[in-house]
Amino acid sequence: LASVPPPEWLASSAAFAAHVEGVLAHLYTARPTAVNLGVATRRLSRVLAAGLQPTAGAEADVRALAAALVAEAQAVDAEDVGRNREMSRWGGEWLVERVRAAGGSGDALRVMTVCNTGSLATSVRAAFHGAAAPFARGRGGGVADCLGCRDTGLRWG
Repeated sequence: LASVPPPEWLASSAAFAAHVEGVLAHLYTARPTAVNLGVATRRLSRVLAAGLQPTAGAEADVRALAAALVAEAQAVDAEDVGRNREMSRWGGEWLVERVRAAGGSGDALRVMTVCNTGSLATSVRAAFHGAAAPFARGRGGGVADCLGCRDTGLRWG
């Protein structure tokens, strides 16, 4: 928003809407099965639509709308991180309980995720905030000393 000269899509509300709608559509089609991504793009679309409503016959303030979209995207991100942390904590607790119920100590576990996102589940971002986070001991006292992943996604070529 602070670039000089400003991008063409900040010149009018119509240009801004076309640009953002295209970006949101592209994001959604990148992972159409990712439910949270669909929810996030629809949520941002609602913010965009509400911000484009003219008030007193004046065109929307594009920079204010852009700032509102950034704020909403940051809220979506924070909520997603919070849900991932909770889900991982519950999963880690469940796993330790199962191991202990079977006579194990529940310490020094080795965990492998099997997911169509492959290494995303154990990426740098995921290791700090994602689904694998509390499983990794090095990331805040999780349950696993070793964390790996197996990709079930399609292979091309």
